[in-house]
Amino acid sequence: MIKKLIMYVLVLATLVLFTGCEIRETDTVESEDRSYIIEDYKDPETGVHYLIYLDGYRGGITVRYNADGTIMID
Repeated sequence: MIKKLIMYVLVLATLVLFTGCEIRETDTVESEDRSYIIEDYKDPETGVHYLIYLDGYRGGITVRYNADGTIMID
């Protein structure tokens, strides 16, 4: 049981390490007290756009939407 769990963890870690991502656009937004980064990431396989927010050790990711509320896809 433990050997299977270790094998699953190693396979998952390997997949995560070898999965590449490509950042298309990067905008740095600065305010008076701190700076943060908002990046637009486009998934090369699906064409879906994501917004990535980075602020020190905090951050988040969300799907990017068009003005009419549909998901932005190229």
